[in-house]
Amino acid sequence: MTWLWNQRNQRNQRNQGSRPKVRANSGGRQGKLGILGSMTRSMAGFFNQIGMMFYGQRDLYTIYGYPPSLNYQAILGKYRRQDLAARIVDSPANAIWANPPEFEGSPDNIKNTFQELVTRLDLWQILNRADKLCGIGKYSAIVVGVNDGQSLATPVGLTRGERKITFLQPYSEMNLEILQLEIDESNPRFGKPKMYNLKSIDTSGGTTDVTGLFKQPKTSETQVHWSRVIHIAEGVLEDDTYGSPRLEKVFNLLEDMLKVAGGSAEMYWLNARGGIHVNIDKEMELDPLDEADLSEELQEYSDQLRRVIRTRGVEVNPIVMQVADPRMTFDVLISLISAATGIPQRILMGAEAGQLASAQDRANWAVTVEERRASFAQPRVLRPLCLKLIDLGFFTLEDLMKIVITWPEAFKLNPLERGQTSAQQARAAANLIKVFELSPDLISADMARGIIALAAPGARYEDKSGLGDKITIREKKPAAGAFGAPPGKPRAVA
Repeated sequence: MTWLWNQRNQRNQRNQGSRPKVRANSGGRQGKLGILGSMTRSMAGFFNQIGMMFYGQRDLYTIYGYPPSLNYQAILGKYRRQDLAARIVDSPANAIWANPPEFEGSPDNIKNTFQELVTRLDLWQILNRADKLCGIGKYSAIVVGVNDGQSLATPVGLTRGERKITFLQPYSEMNLEILQLEIDESNPRFGKPKMYNLKSIDTSGGTTDVTGLFKQPKTSETQVHWSRVIHIAEGVLEDDTYGSPRLEKVFNLLEDMLKVAGGSAEMYWLNARGGIHVNIDKEMELDPLDEADLSEELQEYSDQLRRVIRTRGVEVNPIVMQVADPRMTFDVLISLISAATGIPQRILMGAEAGQLASAQDRANWAVTVEERRASFAQPRVLRPLCLKLIDLGFFTLEDLMKIVITWPEAFKLNPLERGQTSAQQARAAANLIKVFELSPDLISADMARGIIALAAPGARYEDKSGLGDKITIREKKPAAGAFGAPPGKPRAVA
């Protein structure tokens, strides 16, 4: 019980050390956000109960070696050092922003603004990086540089004719900390960040001192006003500021994956070659010099410096080792990780058993991508970006009502599937021709084209058949309208 009590004390100390340091805006009203302190204490008590069984008599997290609480550094280290963790963070972001949306049907000033940002600042890559940083931490943020001649700590102030975005720089929660929160209850931004603290590395100095030893690079801090920041958080619940890292739910499973992969590799390294048993005849006497020579030859054999052992009166027998197969445990873990992240196993692993991802796996992944577009990319990324452009004077709120966002199809056929689809449509077309010959009034031409998935005359389509103007295989339809319109029905909403 003393050991368990010490473990609880260590948990309390770690949780207290990882509490976020956010202070309210000055002005004598800090008490309005005193609830944050009680929420933090409640969260610390929640972490203390994770993994407890038998009324606190068994701490599973301590037994399994899981950390009771996570901070940004722990998740970042997991992302950088563990291959599967990087895949979990990068795959959803790459699936969204590698196929960016289009703004067809939107006003010309909106299309021109986004096209200029894509061409000059590589907008989609910026959003991709911010998405990945958001998946590592509780939030990420994009600092927007404008040519208003003011410091980052002041609100944006510029006239309509002077607007220009000079840079877009994504930051993690570690390098762009929330410094102040809005406490004015009459302000629409109540409880949201008001001021950030930007930490940047000073590259003007060297990384070594006069003795030639490595020294920590200097960092500088700059305050940034919220009007110059696009705040991005995924998986938010009670507020729009802090979300859930993508690795948080599977962190324990990734720890188990390290045990399985690393442990099986170490077990193979120690046992695959087997050991040797040296049996010295009881009637054989070894002087110290012969014993030293025998030990040296055995050590050289173990270190692969020689393949022959010279003996006299010594019997050398191999020790047969059994190496456990980790595949069953690995399959269980990868199934749980796939279920928790929504990424199919073959998409997550890239290939399984030498096979490419099946059409069903890609179809399931396409559904997940479309859901993430509707629940995160549009409302949590593109909408704040558009609102920031409105604040900077690039277009008005009325223009925002007219924005139509069109996403490309998430599910794409490979060349073999396109050929099979074309063959099926050709057979269907041949059968329909027979129907027209027997009863031309039974079905209209447009209905027939719809049955075999051909575009109606005059419709916008994307030719995926490779036949040019001879045949049209698939009509290109919008996947979503602006900020939450249902798939296939683009409409202008705020």
